[in-house]
Amino acid sequence: MLDNAVTWFGVTIENALQERVKTGMGRDVEYKPRYSLARLLDEDFRLPRPLQEAEPNNNPWAPFLSWIGKNGSGVRMYKYQAPGEEKMQ
Repeated sequence: MLDNAVTWFGVTIENALQERVKTGMGRDVEYKPRYSLARLLDEDFRLPRPLQEAEPNNNPWAPFLSWIGKNGSGVRMYKYQAPGEEKMQ
């Protein structure tokens, strides 16, 4: 159990150290670290919560319903539109 906690902590810190922020424009673009190691190891510092992922569609028939054209299947359909082709209304 302790091994899992130490591994999770190490992965979390390493991922946070890899985050970069883009600064500057044009040729002067630089990518600077978002967090420093000292900041991450500070007792009062808290990483922001990750974004909540969308709830997965648990309907096993969703791909089939989408394929036959039923609405409400939960599967998004995209139609190819060639470049230069205008949308018909």
